[in-house]
Amino acid sequence: MIEVRAPLQGTVVRVVAVGELVPAGGEVVVLESMKMEHGVDVADGGVVLAVHVAEGDVVRAGDLLASIDPTASPAGDAAPVPVSEWGHGEPPTDERADLARVRA
Repeated sequence: MIEVRAPLQGTVVRVVAVGELVPAGGEVVVLESMKMEHGVDVADGGVVLAVHVAEGDVVRAGDLLASIDPTASPAGDAAPVPVSEWGHGEPPTDERADLARVRA
């Protein structure tokens, strides 16, 4: 199991969900510190087993953020959907029509 820890003190801005497949080098959490956003990524990919923080939480350097299993596969029979741009693999429901055409 991979333990993802905070490299610095900051406020959690974004976090992946439990069960998501994170690719090697993918961001698991984004922290804001000193008015800048810092992505916390993992060297080895895997499935998120647990998230120990929520958006808005203040964390200190070394705090446990998430746990990832590099050997697990995503739950269900569907093909794995990698985390990309924090979209969680699904198109937004309130997307503008002109942008939906570009995505297709």
